[in-house]
Amino acid sequence: MMGVSPQLVAVVLAAGSGSRMGGICKARLLVGDRSLLELQIDALEGAGVTSVIVVCRSQLRDIEQLVGAIAGRRARGMQVASVVAEDDAQITSVRAGLLAVRELMLPDDARVLLTLVDLPLANAASLRHLLDHPARGQPVVLPVSPEGQRGHPLCMTFGFLKGLPLSYPDFSLRNITDPAITAGIETMASHDPAYFTDVDTPEHLDAMACLHGIHIRRPDVFDTVGGRH
Repeated sequence: MMGVSPQLVAVVLAAGSGSRMGGICKARLLVGDRSLLELQIDALEGAGVTSVIVVCRSQLRDIEQLVGAIAGRRARGMQVASVVAEDDAQITSVRAGLLAVRELMLPDDARVLLTLVDLPLANAASLRHLLDHPARGQPVVLPVSPEGQRGHPLCMTFGFLKGLPLSYPDFSLRNITDPAITAGIETMASHDPAYFTDVDTPEHLDAMACLHGIHIRRPDVFDTVGGRH
């Protein structure tokens, strides 16, 4: 008899103001008529994730509207919700997202993906490959390139998440990813650029077009908040 797969939840960090992108929130960048946020959620759903929490900022109400539009197009299956971070510091978003997941009271073997909204090469296959990587009893799995670059998403068990000191003022990502602090990290060696390619600047958008043939554009006044025309 086959065992039941653990529940899968994802936190998507989308609270950045996009200052290096000219003030355009990266969640709203478009590939064709679809936003990066919707593409990320589609990839997560394809990998078997059943619940997504998108971390937004209170100043970026359009992102909350975008989350609502995406959720409204999904009649059933995946649940999509948003939570607000107080500022655009990444650690603030991490804390807000993981605190929201902690409230779900999942079984300890449930898995939580912590990912970025601006991973345009992420797809169901790359996410599934990370989820299927043998953790060897460790509570955290992290993709790492042959050059030592750490990637996204990282995958942790809910049991591990419950023990994180999220309320401590000095909590940081090192509490999750630093082997000197976290005893249980399993690294997944990979050449796949899906884990290591994000977009922070207009030059990155040009590189995506040249290297991968993916044309990412800024939304204009004719684009709806949901990324549809």
